Amino acid sequence: MRDLPDGAPGEGLATHVLVDCWGVEPALLDDPARLEDVLTRAARAARCEILTAARHHFTPQGVTLVLLLAESHLAIHTWPEAGFASVDLLTCGRTLPKEGVAVVISGLNPRRSEVRFVDRGLAQPR
Repeated sequence: MRDLPDGAPGEGLATHVLVDCWGVEPALLDDPARLEDVLTRAARAARCEILTAARHHFTPQGVTLVLLLAESHLAIHTWPEAGFASVDLLTCGRTLPKEGVAVVISGLNPRRSEVRFVDRGLAQPR
């Protein structure tokens, strides 16, 4: 697994992971079926239950793909002309978001990536 930030999620109701990937093969970023395969493998690695998928292939290029999960969602939006992908994973419960993100990064094989973990639903101070 590539080095990913520890993130130490767990203090909120959910974990939100934001992944930016640069230097991804443009043909992959314009292939909805291949991207759905990457995201499906990532959701399984994160121990999420996939409910359904929705995708749109833009003209002349680019893909938006969302997996609706019992635990929330996993989404990607691509810019093949820039070799860039933005990935968003929001999970709750007993999931393994770090493992899912590792599969996304491995599947996209970017030259550079940035991963941010955000706890969502933190308790409000009284």
